[in-house]
Amino acid sequence: LNNTDPGTSATVKAEGTGNYKGELTKTFTINPIVIFNRNHEEADTMANTQNVTYNTDTELSENTFTKEKSTFDGWNTEADGTGTDYADKATIKITENTNLYAQWTEKTYTIAFNNNGGTGNMSSLENVKATERRKLPANTFTKTGYTFKGWATSAGGTKVYDDEETVSELAEEGTVTLFAVWADETAPTVTITRTDFNTFGWTASDAGGIEGWQINTEDETSNEWTTTGTLNSRKL
Repeated sequence: LNNTDPGTSATVKAEGTGNYKGELTKTFTINPIVIFNRNHEEADTMANTQNVTYNTDTELSENTFTKEKSTFDGWNTEADGTGTDYADKATIKITENTNLYAQWTEKTYTIAFNNNGGTGNMSSLENVKATERRKLPANTFTKTGYTFKGWATSAGGTKVYDDEETVSELAEEGTVTLFAVWADETAPTVTITRTDFNTFGWTASDAGGIEGWQINTEDETSNEWTTTGTLNSRKL
C-alpha cells in the first residue's frame, strides 16, 4: 500500500516469480471506519468498529451497548456530548475515521405518599434519579387517635422508613408508593379476670391491643371472680 488515509487511492502491486513472472497492480480508494465507544466502564459485547464507504450515506449499526439504570440516548462525536449528535441507526456520511460515543441518561422514578386511612395530602417526589440519595419530606398526614410512626411499602406492611429518612434506589423507573404507618393511641378495651380470691390477683386479656399500657381496675377489691368495665389506664 502506498497510502492509508481515507479517501485517497491506494495501489497494491504484486510481482510473480519463476513461471509466474509478471506484475499485477490494483488501485482502490481507502474507506474510513466508525469506532463505537460505550462511554462507561461496564462490560458489553457490541463490535466497536464499522466499515463504511467513503463519502457515502451509510446506516450505523444498531446499538447493543447497555448501562445499568440508564437509557441509551444516541451517539455523539465527543464523550461529553458537546459534538455532533447521531441517533441510533442514523445515516452517516464521513470522509475520515470517526469516533462515536454512547450518550446515557440515568433513569428516574417518582415517590408517592399514601395517607393509609389518615387525612391530608402530600406532594410526590418526582424525577428521583435511580442512584440518587433523597431525603423524604416531613409527614403532614394526620389521623385522629393515632400517632404517625413512619412509612411502609404496602398498606398493611410494617414500618420500613422513618419520617424524613434519606433513601436511595427504591426503583429504577415508574412510581413507588409509601404508606403511612399509624399506631393507635386510644385506651384498649380489656377484660379483667380475677385469678386469686384471697390475694386479689388479676390478669388482663387483650381485646384491642394493650401492649405499652398500664392497666388498673376501678374496683380491685370486688368479690366477683370476673369484672369487665371502664379501666383507669394510661400510656407508659
